[in-house]
Amino acid sequence: MPAEARYIGCDIDSTICDHWRRIRRHTLPKWPGTSIASTAWSRDEVLKDELLPHCLGVLRSIKGLGLRIRYVTARGWKDAREVTIEQLRRWGVPDADDVILVPRLAEKVGLLEPSVYRYYIDDFTTGQESNIGTFHAEVARAIQAKGIKVVVFRGDWQDIWEQIQLYEARDR
Repeated sequence: MPAEARYIGCDIDSTICDHWRRIRRHTLPKWPGTSIASTAWSRDEVLKDELLPHCLGVLRSIKGLGLRIRYVTARGWKDAREVTIEQLRRWGVPDADDVILVPRLAEKVGLLEPSVYRYYIDDFTTGQESNIGTFHAEVARAIQAKGIKVVVFRGDWQDIWEQIQLYEARDR
C-alpha cells in the first residue's frame, strides 16, 4: 500500500447509520416486500436515520491515526448530496463534507484507488426491502484486489476499530 494513501472510504447506509427502520416503513407492499417507495428518500425520512452505536467514537479514533474519512455511498435520489451532507453534519461525524455519491454499489470499485484509500468500510449489501438482503462479496473482492484493505461492517463498530488497529500494527 503506498504511504500516501491517507483516506478511509466509508459507506453510510447500514454501515454508519441504521436506515433499516426507514426502509421497512417504505417497503412495498409491506416489509418484507419487493420494492421501496420513493418516499423513503425524502429529506425528512432520511434525516430520521440514527447513527449506530460506537460509530462516532471510532470515526474520531480513525481521525486520530491521521487519516481523513471520505463517505462513499450509493445514493441516487434527488438532492441526495445536500441531504447526505446535512445528515452527516447533524450527527457530528468527522469530514462531513467529504462525500462521494454513486448510483450503485458496484460503481464504488471504479473510484476507489489505492493511492488515495488505505481502507474501505462497507456492509456490501443491497436488497434491504426483502427479508434477506444480498451480500456482494464480488465488490469487496474487487476493491481488495486493488490493494485497499477492505473492512466488512458486520454490525459492530468496536470490531471495525479492532480490525483497523490490527492492520495498522502490521503495517508498522
